[in-house]
Amino acid sequence: MLVPGLLDTLFYSDIEVPLIIEKEGKESIAGLDIKLKPGMKIKLPYTYALELISRKEARIDVEAFKASLNLKKLSWNESKSEALQPLEEGFYLKLMLYVSHLKYEASKGDAEREAELKSVRIAFSDLLSLRLKKIVALAVASAQAERDKMRNMTREEQLLYTQLCSLISSWSDSMKRLVGVV
Repeated sequence: MLVPGLLDTLFYSDIEVPLIIEKEGKESIAGLDIKLKPGMKIKLPYTYALELISRKEARIDVEAFKASLNLKKLSWNESKSEALQPLEEGFYLKLMLYVSHLKYEASKGDAEREAELKSVRIAFSDLLSLRLKKIVALAVASAQAERDKMRNMTREEQLLYTQLCSLISSWSDSMKRLVGVV
């Protein structure tokens, strides 16, 4: 519906991704020349990061992701509040990259990464369910998308919320016309 094509758009172009440089080199990024050295930790916008990763000049800084994506803590905080809790910028993208890494490591027979992947799946499902219920409730409460309600939503959630509001409004209007109370 709304997410499959996002990776191929500019939707994530400004989200910074933590990397560890693998090969020495020079990169020109947004008009800046950056000297890269092996072992160097750097954050780059997703599109640039993807380019370096594809050329095997950098890899995802998994530990940086792991530190910021504590799903159990995020789920616990979400469950204790009626309001949506803020998530890190680019949360879903970063989680996708982290899960991709776990899947890759698990496919090589790493039992620890396989167990971690299972734990991430469960915790993410919990968090997603909690957030989805809150977003749906906000959309049902007011069929017009309201900017202040989107404050703690991620970009992906904002898309969902506005689409839900539009769908609910359209359906409600059609039911009023059907019944004749317009």
